[in-house]
This record gives sequence, C-alpha cells and structure tokens, in this order.
Amino acid sequence: MRILYFCYCPEEKHFADFEKLEYFPTCVGAIVQSREFIQGLREQGIDVTVCCLVPYKHGESQSKYVQYLAVDERYKYISYFNLPVMQEVSSFLSAYGIVKKWLKDFCEEDNVILVALNNYLPVSVAVNLAKKKAVSLTYTQDLTDDLYSDFVLEQMSLAKRLLVKPYAKITKAVAEKYNGYIYVSGKMSEKMNVLHKKPEMVLEGICEPADKLQAMQDKKNAVMYAGSLHKKYGIRKILETFSRIDRQDVELWICGKGEMEDEVRRYSARDNRIRYFGFLSHNEIIELEQQARLLINLRDPKEEYTKYCFPGKMFDYMLSGTPVYTTRVEGIGDDYYQHLYFTNTYSEDDMSKDICSILEKEQSELDAFGNSAKDFVLNKASRTNQAHRFIEFVKGMIRQ
Repeated sequence: MRILYFCYCPEEKHFADFEKLEYFPTCVGAIVQSREFIQGLREQGIDVTVCCLVPYKHGESQSKYVQYLAVDERYKYISYFNLPVMQEVSSFLSAYGIVKKWLKDFCEEDNVILVALNNYLPVSVAVNLAKKKAVSLTYTQDLTDDLYSDFVLEQMSLAKRLLVKPYAKITKAVAEKYNGYIYVSGKMSEKMNVLHKKPEMVLEGICEPADKLQAMQDKKNAVMYAGSLHKKYGIRKILETFSRIDRQDVELWICGKGEMEDEVRRYSARDNRIRYFGFLSHNEIIELEQQARLLINLRDPKEEYTKYCFPGKMFDYMLSGTPVYTTRVEGIGDDYYQHLYFTNTYSEDDMSKDICSILEKEQSELDAFGNSAKDFVLNKASRTNQAHRFIEFVKGMIRQ
C-alpha cells in the first residue's frame, strides 16, 4: 500500500516560514497530529508521500508565486499564485499534476490518496478528477457548514459572503466523490453517513509519544486554557467563571491567539490573578500544562458545532498528566469522560464551585487522576494504534 497524504505538515527546513504565517495558530494541532500519523504509518511499513499546502493569505507572501522545494523525496508542495481566484485555480493545477505523476510512478491497485485539509476545494477536485483506480479518502475535522458559519460570514465583506455560499455548496458536492470518509467524532459520522452512505471510520486524533514529556516536580496553583481565543470556544465563559472564584491563591493562565485577545487582556488588567501568555510554541505550551494543577475547556454544549468536532487540545491536555475539567459535549466519546472532570451545566456559579472543589483535592489525588487520563489516551490514540486502525479500514475498502 502506498499513500499520498495531503496535509499541513512541512519539512523541518521550511517550518520557520510556516510559523510566521497568520494562519499558523489554527494549524498547530493539525501539524502535530499529521506528523505523528505519518510516522505511525511509516513505522508499520507504509510508503507515505506527503503533499503539503503552505497556506499564505492573500498579500501575505513576499512573492506572488508561492513555491517550496522539497528536501526529502517523499515530500511534495502545492505551488500557487497568491492572488484572489488565481490561488484556487493554481492550487488545483498543482495538486492535479502531483496526483497524476504520483500515480504514474506507482501504478498499483492499492494506492490510497488521503486528504486532511478539511475538504479544501481545489485539492478535493484535483484528487477526485485524477485518482483513476486509487482509493480517495477525506479526513474531516470540521463540517463545511461550521467552517462557513454565520459568525464566520459576519467577518467577511459583502462580496466574499456572496461568493462563499456557492463555494461551500460546491465543496459539499465534490466531497461526495470520495470513496470513504474519516471523521473526528461519532456524531459527525452519524450525520454525514446519511448523506454519503460509504465506508467510514471515526479517528478522533493522535497524541504525541510520552517520551516528549519531562517530569514536573513543582506545580503552580493555576487553572490553564491553551488554544484558539475565539468567542465560540467559550473564552468569555472561562473568564467569567474564574472571576467568580474568591481565592487569591489561584491563577488563570491563558495561551493562544484569536479575536478574543483584547478581552483577555482587559480581564487580565482588572484581575492580577489572570495571566495572558500570548501565543507560545507547542513545546512551551506542553511545559506550562504540566506546571498547572488543572486544565480547562468550557465550550457551550448547546452549540451545534460541539457535536461534530473533537477538541484537538484534549490530546495534549490529557497527555500532560494534569487533570482536565470540561463541559460535557457530544463530540467527545463517552469513554473519555471516565478520565475527565466534567460538568453537565453551563452555569458560571456551578463551574466556579466545581473548580474550587477540584483544587482542594490533595495533589497526589490529582496526579493519580491525571496519570490515568495520560495512560488512557496513550493507549487509545497513540500513533501506532491509530495508524493500525486506519490501515485495517483501508484494507477492508480495497478488498470490497
């Protein structure tokens, strides 16, 4: 089996350029998980060629033509003109050429093309036009309707809004052409299978190996959130909930980037217990997560999108060995909640009491609970386990 894998995962040589992109903060989780997935597949003897998209926004690149040269022969890069409309057209042509050449070089019956770019239309069209007998799959982290939600549309100009609706409609139509689907939550699978009725699997994500962690002896009495600072992710709810905690010996640490940054800074200016670290590297985040006593994620369970996504930060959270407190959302499988502190309400008063109650526990009890979560996620979502599950799923498709 050979796999051509479209994703956001550049070689180390080009990673510094990727980190400068405005889009980088939203890609960090996808990059980490793709890197682990690729390694897991290769460890099981699968020949993986990586095709990377480096997503500059219009006008962000120094040159109008974005082109990266691979160091490793198992890497390819999508080239494109960084101009409106031309970006999509040239990305399609580049991806189409890459697929055609790859299939010509490897004329086998069990070639597999996997797209993990959230149904990015130019790549989806290219793959499904050029695939011939290859099996094409899409690994969907977010539904198209959520990517182009009313909130997202509100941030766009009128001209873009008029274009986005037909663009999203075409994207969903092209997604029907894939041979199989991989989803990050069971609820997403339930919803989409009604439309596609094709082979599918649920793969929530992949966690990093535990050997990347360093033992932390000194814990700070801090509650921590790390991730995108977007309104829909409950950032204001976290701030308001913490503000109701009447204890001066507890801090709230927030790391990330997004439209809620200014609001986080305002809360921090009013309450010296709230510390905003800004956008940190992945390694710095992991180190802080190990220093905190509790990690937090308070998405609104009533929001429809929470059914159809699995918060990628949960893998880093649980891997850290620090206990996690979260709202109970349907996108996270029931087996995870045995290893999480959770709430069934979205009341700031109730959640602040929960947090205080958790922080009053002995550190030894918190460590035991956090280490149980770490062991669980290492076993369930290791790159070895997830790669094996994926390979068996694809073999089943090929035999059909």
